[in-house]
Amino acid sequence: QHYIRRVEARASYASDYLPGSVKEWRARRSAIDAWKSKVANIYGESYAHWRMATEKQVDCDGAAGSVYCTVSARPARGWSGWGGYGRYRESRND
Repeated sequence: QHYIRRVEARASYASDYLPGSVKEWRARRSAIDAWKSKVANIYGESYAHWRMATEKQVDCDGAAGSVYCTVSARPARGWSGWGGYGRYRESRND
């Protein structure tokens, strides 16, 4: 077993025509998608579920028509589907 480290990802969304709340939602979704992709590359698809992650943090800031979001969380292996949710975390016991 290995220790699962916190993973961070960033994204932005720019538009002069959309309200700030829409830009923030889109930037947040893009950052979470980037997080899932990064986690899948590091730990595998079974860890790339934002819903199952622990210690989640989302920070968004706006500037000059853009919104920038940074998300971070500790991936947790699990299965989610129609039958329910399971959460499994690796321990540091090597």
